[in-house]
Order: sequence, then C-alpha cells, then structure tokens
Amino acid sequence: DKHSKQLVVRDEDSPLLLPVGLLIGWWVLGVCFGIIHEHWSWTRALFYAVSATSTAGMQGLDSKDDLTFMFGSIYSLIGVPLYAATIGRLSFAIAQPVIETRRRQIKERASKVLEDCLDECSVELFETFDADGGGRLDKKEMVPLVKFLAYAKGMVVTDDDVAFMIAELGGVDGEGVTKASFVDAVEKWRTSLAP
Repeated sequence: DKHSKQLVVRDEDSPLLLPVGLLIGWWVLGVCFGIIHEHWSWTRALFYAVSATSTAGMQGLDSKDDLTFMFGSIYSLIGVPLYAATIGRLSFAIAQPVIETRRRQIKERASKVLEDCLDECSVELFETFDADGGGRLDKKEMVPLVKFLAYAKGMVVTDDDVAFMIAELGGVDGEGVTKASFVDAVEKWRTSLAP
C-alpha cells in the first residue's frame, strides 16, 4: 500500500551494489598501492587494505615513507566511512524482509481483531485508546493500540511500528490519527477481509 511504502527505503532506491562495488574498488586501490609502492605480497597488501578500512587502526603499515603515511591517512579517512556505509546497507538488506514480515503480521492480526467491528465498535475502540480525549491518537496513545490490535501483550512496539500503523490508519506521522480516519481505515480492513 502507498503509505507503508513511503516509510521504508526500498533496496531499489539505494542499491547494495553501489557501496559494495565502491568498497571493493577501494580495496583494490589499497592492494595496488601495497604491491607497487611497498612491494608487499598480495596477501599482505589485501590485509592492509581491508584492515585499514574496517578499523580505525593501520594494520600492517611499517613503512617510514612520507608518501605511504599520506596515502594511508587519506585511504583510511575515505575508506572507514565507506566500509561503515556498506555494512549499514548490508544490514538493512538483511533486516528488510524481517521488517516487512513483522508489518504484515501486525496488519493480519489487527484485521482479525477488527473482523466483526462495525462503525460503533470502531468509535468505542478509538475512544478507549484516546487517553487525553483530544479526538486524535498521538504516538504515545498508539503504542497500547498497536499492542491490542497485534494481539501481543508483551510485544515491544518500536517507533517504526507506530509510524507504520499511523500510516495504515490514515493518519499523518507527527499529527496522529483522527477518529474519522481511524473508522474509515477499520472499515477498509473489515471489507478487505470479506469473502
């Protein structure tokens, strides 16, 4: 659905291939420098290239040459953030299916809970969780509602879960969910379950 897709940066928007390709290219540059300038074996040069980007230290650098120190400094200043960005993208690519499964489960459970809920029931449910009586469910009020709808008392509700449910319930992140948008969303969920 349109709202849930807006909350997630899709892999198509930020491909993993680009940071991995840049990092490998950076490692090749480090290996070439080690082999050509320092006359290291390719394994030692690779060890230097990878360790200089994956840590803040300069592993394997025993040269006293000024060019080597200058190269090593610039290499690490660019390589460490590049390595971190690549690991971050990789982590996101691994976590994305888990996030989508969790969202699907929350929506499926909520749909089951609301299956027989008509407008009057929706209004009562909204008013039950509208703790301040302001006619709008804010982020704080959404946490127990998400737990209730997901049918999971002990569930840890993340900010991402709340933002997802606000979007699913027709609200605007930062403003919350109004009673009218809540009732409309429940009706859409209820009718989507009908055979």
